Amino acid sequence: MAGALGLSAPAPPVHREIATPAFVLRTRPYGESDRIVTLLTEQHGKVTGIAKGAKNSRRRFAGTLEPFVRIRAVFRQRPASDLVFLLRCECLGILRAFTRDLERYATGSYVLELTDRMVFGREPGREVYRLVEEALTLLDAGAPADPVLRAF
Repeated sequence: MAGALGLSAPAPPVHREIATPAFVLRTRPYGESDRIVTLLTEQHGKVTGIAKGAKNSRRRFAGTLEPFVRIRAVFRQRPASDLVFLLRCECLGILRAFTRDLERYATGSYVLELTDRMVFGREPGREVYRLVEEALTLLDAGAPADPVLRAF
């Protein structure tokens, strides 16, 4: 009908892919094979999204949806939803040296949990991202847990 009147139908919105460095703050299962993932991104702050098939995907999410892994997250904003659609993640680095020390591991976990609880979704996050990155890098390099936690 719109074509007969000389009117064109509105074009569907174009969903662009957004790629940004990120840390995984937490994940939780959703259904049989999906995960809900909360990320702290460098450019978009705290973002929560759905990773379809993440439990079974070795190609799109291979080992990247874990704590202490610095990733490049690629996602699309979903219209009319607070959840983004996580397309894939690429590993940029793994901070694992400090996971052998229980005190530093607990401190790193606390840094991620505190960040998750204190940062609101979609707040600009560059400063917070850098702070988390520095704290985890210091712990991974062998820094004592107490001073890192106090500074954080």
